Amino acid sequence: ELPGVSEDEIKIEAAGDILNLTASDTDKKYAKEILLPSKVKPSSLKTTYQNGILEINLEKER
Repeated sequence: ELPGVSEDEIKIEAAGDILNLTASDTDKKYAKEILLPSKVKPSSLKTTYQNGILEINLEKER
């Protein structure tokens, strides 16, 4: 959940088995590094953001 953050203030990067998420608005800053269970294809990154909820989808590397 990222309440109060607009979609264009969210930055997501995927490399290998790590997902980095940063977001900010005028009052809050969010930063999270997530270790994924397997390597992913960065080019497959797809997101949806509605009502403060961010959903991230990535394909596994083979």
